Amino acid sequence: SAEQSAAGGLLKQANNKREGKQYREAVQLYSKCLSIDKDSAEALRGRGECWSALGAFQEAIKDYKECQTVAEKTKNDACALSCARSLMDMYRKTGRFEESISTGANVLKSGLNVDDGSLEEEVERIRYAYHIFQNAEEDEREKRYADAVVKYTQLLEMDCGERCEIARARCSLSLGENLTQILKFTLEVIRRDDSRVDAHALRGRALCLTADGDFENGIKFFKHVLSQNPDDTKTMRLFKDAKKIKLALENARVAHQNRKFAEAVEMFTEALESTEFIPEKSPVCARILVERANSYLRLNEAEKCATDATLALYAVDDYKPAYFTLSNAHLKLKEPQKAKGVLETLQKILPDDAETKSRIEKCKL
Repeated sequence: SAEQSAAGGLLKQANNKREGKQYREAVQLYSKCLSIDKDSAEALRGRGECWSALGAFQEAIKDYKECQTVAEKTKNDACALSCARSLMDMYRKTGRFEESISTGANVLKSGLNVDDGSLEEEVERIRYAYHIFQNAEEDEREKRYADAVVKYTQLLEMDCGERCEIARARCSLSLGENLTQILKFTLEVIRRDDSRVDAHALRGRALCLTADGDFENGIKFFKHVLSQNPDDTKTMRLFKDAKKIKLALENARVAHQNRKFAEAVEMFTEALESTEFIPEKSPVCARILVERANSYLRLNEAEKCATDATLALYAVDDYKPAYFTLSNAHLKLKEPQKAKGVLETLQKILPDDAETKSRIEKCKL
């Protein structure tokens, strides 16, 4: 018929676009074909492959499931098996291990003509990956973040996808590591798939942990996650902690400006120590420590000032304000040579920094 001829022509065009890696154009053509022939297994499978190449794994899963159903109805064992394998692959890449295993197991039970043991091997491989994933989740729950990072990395080497990559990034962030990369990664994920609430939550915390401490925008990301899933207890905890820290910092800075330095110290301490939100090695931790150190200095508690500045350098080893504050503490303690030594260390990091050179000169006077 004319309709079958039109569908066949669209399918041919779509296949050519897919082979030429013009995936978006191919998706449009496959969709037109399916609007004429909704039971075209070849079109469903082809569109699924395009969605997969575009990183739209949820859309790929829908097409592969429908393709498998159509193929089984029409007794097209080869197509049904191909779609089942692709579906397993998509489930694995999205971290849906149980569904991947059950898809493979159902095919093995169905009596489809599986002519070698490769499917059984793949099912066992995914079972093993799922076991690693469960152990990684336990490590994360028990705050063994470094161990969890190792396991999530192992899963990524097994091509277990974005869920594991987000989980690894979440653990790295809890260690205060890879902040810049995590901000870039989460932005890419959200642009590609705005429904990924785990990426929104991760980005929210990452924004809070920058040197600027962007709690305002970080909190917005937590609110978005909670609007989608009000029962997300982990994000609710992050949301409450971020609000508490934001308020403490605002109060601390106002107190410091009003020369209420003891009150400022108390508020900065609350921001740092009242929750586990801020890792020891993070830019915002370094900044808060330096702010508290300067409040200590105004209280003539130079030793406490020096301790906080040193801790800030542990958090971020090239944090310029921490070097200046540590140098000031040594000057307050009548230790000009130590003050000069701190600045000379900074000068090695920033050899062309005029302010550092000026401060070194002052130490010589």
